[in-house]
Amino acid sequence: MRRTFTSRGFTLIELLVVIGIIFVLASILFPVVSAINRNSKAAVCASNERQLVAAILSYTASNDGVLPAPAVCWGTSSWGVADFNSGYLMPTLAPSVEARAQILHCPADTLEQLCSVGADIPQPPARNFSYSLNINIAYAPPGGTVGIRLQQVKNPSAHVMVYEEFAPNDVYCYGPTDGDDWLTGRHGGPGTIEHRAAYQNSNWRMDGRGNVGYFDGHVAIMSVNTYFNSTYHFGPLNQ
Repeated sequence: MRRTFTSRGFTLIELLVVIGIIFVLASILFPVVSAINRNSKAAVCASNERQLVAAILSYTASNDGVLPAPAVCWGTSSWGVADFNSGYLMPTLAPSVEARAQILHCPADTLEQLCSVGADIPQPPARNFSYSLNINIAYAPPGGTVGIRLQQVKNPSAHVMVYEEFAPNDVYCYGPTDGDDWLTGRHGGPGTIEHRAAYQNSNWRMDGRGNVGYFDGHVAIMSVNTYFNSTYHFGPLNQ
């Protein structure tokens, strides 16, 4: 006997059920993938800071315990634009310009515009670095070119040496007591807004996180709230 088979397609209801399942799975997976991506970028950024802190400590060990002043660590050709060919720290940080540029740029940095208070800072053609150094490292800041001795830092595990600034315009920063030298929030939750017009919004303040490197060599992630509420981290280094 000959049997005949007829193909049966999906009904509209079955297709809608499949589409619904796909949407449910996507709604579950997208936040997970997004969080993994954020955490991955934060980890790379922390690694960059560790290399930067290690380079500073290595330079210090080779120069009789004297820290490199922020103003001479790397050069800037204009506001927010680093010159990776110049600066005392560059040969210690990495052998090539490309490697130095990669270390000094956080992968989560969207290169938001510079923020300034009380001054009309011209926007650079391409801001290219993400980190700044504690201005108290140098004598006679701002712009001092002579660094203090590492042994003058009284609490190296609590004082911040390097931190991830929101749109840095220069190498050295005062910390939360200044009007624009503020910790970025780019490693916070998905609600953190990262652009100049709204960087002071509540999401940035409540959810924002940024990496900081300490004088003892360790790197940690700091909340924006902690940054503002504990100015000791950026205060005088002899206290």
